[in-house]
Amino acid sequence: ASPASTDWAAMLRRIMEELIRHFSMTVEIPADDQQLSAGFPNFLYMAAAKVSFTLVLDALNQLEDRQGARELLWLPNVLPDNVRLILSTLPGPSQEAASERGWPTVEVQPLTPDERLELLSSFLFDRYAKKLLPKQEQRIIQDPQSANPLGLLLLLDELRQFGSHEGLDERINTYLSAQSIPALFDLVLRRCEQDFETERPGLVREALSLIWASRRGLSEPELLDMLGAQGLPLPQRVWAPLALALENSLFDRGGLLNFFHDFIRQAVEQRYLKSGEERKQARMRVAEYFARMEGFPARKLDELPWQLMQAGEWQRLFDLLADLEFFEALFEKNKQEVSVYWAAVEANSELKRTQAYKGTVQQNLPLHLLNWLALNFQDSGFLGEALELHEEVARVCRETDDLYGFSASLGNQAGILYAWGRL
Repeated sequence: ASPASTDWAAMLRRIMEELIRHFSMTVEIPADDQQLSAGFPNFLYMAAAKVSFTLVLDALNQLEDRQGARELLWLPNVLPDNVRLILSTLPGPSQEAASERGWPTVEVQPLTPDERLELLSSFLFDRYAKKLLPKQEQRIIQDPQSANPLGLLLLLDELRQFGSHEGLDERINTYLSAQSIPALFDLVLRRCEQDFETERPGLVREALSLIWASRRGLSEPELLDMLGAQGLPLPQRVWAPLALALENSLFDRGGLLNFFHDFIRQAVEQRYLKSGEERKQARMRVAEYFARMEGFPARKLDELPWQLMQAGEWQRLFDLLADLEFFEALFEKNKQEVSVYWAAVEANSELKRTQAYKGTVQQNLPLHLLNWLALNFQDSGFLGEALELHEEVARVCRETDDLYGFSASLGNQAGILYAWGRL
């Protein structure tokens, strides 16, 4: 599991790499996202020709909601006979898409009372050497709310941090009164505010709002920088107690802190980010942090344009993509994302990429950058602009005796003319 695990294209590439490695397949993984989705069934059939296997994909509801990822547009309707596919998801688009395909579904059943007691004992005693009174254990395992393992673990995690035996019964009743997982976690947040905001007011709200706003999570240094003051990060001694209290609600995926479950994300949004303006402010705070980074490190390329898109800051996103150095770095990292961001800008404003890159032919740009700009124009239907750039590439290649580049440029021009119907 890595920060890119929620990107459907990155996930498919990982699966394809595993199939190649396990089954000694000699085939190239497509670079383009559309070709990737179209080529995935072929990978499955090639692997299935060698051996039967099972593919398990967990938590499809956590995929980034783009390019039909949660609607399973990347997943073939028909599988090879000796390939088994097991999916898990919360109710929502992924479950609906699977049901529409007629795939059999199994709903995970609530924990039985015996299972609840086993989980309670293993969590409190085996992990933390703590124990409840028998009547308190029975109060918990007989309550319908404890049938959900996530809810039960949240409750037990709160109880193991509670220091007063006299108030324990009241605390148990308070948490069991919550009618949903987000409502239960809301009580957790309220308790954290009481316990950890003495020295740093607003710490819980700000920290969890920033994690909520991030694309795939934040590293601890990034989070402490954003929570700091006067150019200094928040001290570890202030952050560490809260981090320990939430250790079972947050998890580290490839060095980035994120929420353990979507229900926790929902609780944070409902408590701290109810309005569109509050959500935008959180996103822009993350955006401003990464905008101040020098150069184009991977985290900046990953977060900054995404935050501007989510916040609806179309002029700023336009200006960012119009920066040729940024365009080059982002295109090299993931050219599909460049297209996604430009499509969002053009769909929500009067701004066009043709304005951003007007006059690039006269700027003596490197050939690879001219080619990338041309491909970006070509993929989005700006054929005249793409043709002009390819013609410039051909001119430079001819002057420098670059026969390979010259022939490739002629092929690109021919492809545009063919698509244009100018035979």
